[in-house]
Amino acid sequence: MQFNYSCRVPSRGGAGKSDSVKSPRKNFPEFSGSLRFSEKLRRVSMLWNSGNEAVIAAVADYSYRRRRDTELLCKRFSMRSEFQFFMTAEDEAEFVSFAEDLSDRVDRESDTQWFFWIGDCSVQFLRSRIRRRELISGRVALATSGFELAFDSAAEGERLFKRLRAWLKKSYINELTCRNTRIENSKMEIKNFWVSSRVIALLRQEPDLSLKQIPESFVVFEPKQEAQVQD
Repeated sequence: MQFNYSCRVPSRGGAGKSDSVKSPRKNFPEFSGSLRFSEKLRRVSMLWNSGNEAVIAAVADYSYRRRRDTELLCKRFSMRSEFQFFMTAEDEAEFVSFAEDLSDRVDRESDTQWFFWIGDCSVQFLRSRIRRRELISGRVALATSGFELAFDSAAEGERLFKRLRAWLKKSYINELTCRNTRIENSKMEIKNFWVSSRVIALLRQEPDLSLKQIPESFVVFEPKQEAQVQD
C-alpha cells in the first residue's frame, strides 16, 4: 500500500470544488493532539476500512512521517484483495471441489454468496451466474484488516485465498475488453477480470449471452478474440 499525499477531498464550497489535504489538524481535528501509537493505528485502520483514502493520506502524512512507522502501519493493514471472474456451472463445480479440500467448511449463506472457512477466517465466494441472458461475474475476496477485524487464522486465510487465485489463473485468461453499449467507441482493454475457456465456448454457442459485472448494466465484457470477430 502506498499513501498518495496529493489526495483531494470535497470542499465545503459546494459540489465540483475540492481542497487539497494540507493540514490534518485543521481538516481532521479528531487526530490532533497527542495520541498513543496504538490508538493512531486503530483510528487509521477504521478509516482505511471505510475506504476514505483522502483522510488516510492526511493522517499518514501527519502521524507516520518516519519510514519505520509507515512500514509498521502497512503491515498492520495486512491483506485486502479480490479476484473477479466469469465461470460456468461446470467451472464452479470444479472450483468448489478444489476449495472444499482446502477449507475447514463451506458456508452457503445464500444462493449467490458462499464462504470458505479456515479457522476463524473466511474467503468470500460470490457465484458467477446466468440471469436473463446475462452471465454475471463472480469473485473470491478476502479482508484480514481494518477496524474490528482480528483473526487468529489470518495467515491461513491469506494462504487459502492465494491458492484459490492461483488455481483460477492457471486455466482462466484476463484478455478481455469492456464497452458501454450506449457510448460509441467506448471499448477498452481490461485486465482485472478473468474468463474460463468454457465461457468463451458458451459465448460462441449463444451469441445473445452477455458478460456483465452488474445485472442490466450497459457495460458488457467480451473476450478479446470474440470482440475482434464481431468487429
